[in-house]
Amino acid sequence: METDEWPPGAHYGNVTLISRTVPVSGVYSLEYASHMNRNALFVDLILSVPSRPSRVITLRVGNTHLESLPTPGAAMRPVQLGLAAEFLKEEDVFGGIIAGDMNAISPSDVGLTEELGLVDACDEGEDEEDAYTWGYQPPCEFAPGRLDKILFTPGAGGYYTVDKPQRVGLALRTDKGQWVSDHLGLFTTVRIVE
Repeated sequence: METDEWPPGAHYGNVTLISRTVPVSGVYSLEYASHMNRNALFVDLILSVPSRPSRVITLRVGNTHLESLPTPGAAMRPVQLGLAAEFLKEEDVFGGIIAGDMNAISPSDVGLTEELGLVDACDEGEDEEDAYTWGYQPPCEFAPGRLDKILFTPGAGGYYTVDKPQRVGLALRTDKGQWVSDHLGLFTTVRIVE
């Protein structure tokens, strides 16, 4: 996706890297109602079930950056994530995963994942420090927290699993000493199983 395909007025966007060995059947940008011109970027992957290569499924993978700040973010994030969750559950999609900066900083964010019928790949609570992804690089006046998440649709006939995410990029700096990101990244493995 080129920058001219970002939502109008956006100063940054989402990027999804897919191996050339994985067939892609579609790419979609879901633009949110947003003060910060936010969106979700989805890619439909065509995958075969290992025990039955003739059984092919579409797994929708998305990344997003939900609205920041308590105001107006607290009111907008549930709507934004709700739209993304609906897109993951479309009839022609076998299952779906959405990852990114969920900006889970307000009371209205607590329980939102479950309310929308999604599963959090992290089995730790919101207040478990070893799952925090923001607030360390650099330290700031705001408390560290678990702003970034990997969420997925449950069930799907047991054809895929999502491993517990691992944090990556802790204390990672450029050659000039700048932080690579103010967030830690998340790494997981998705397995197609039967």
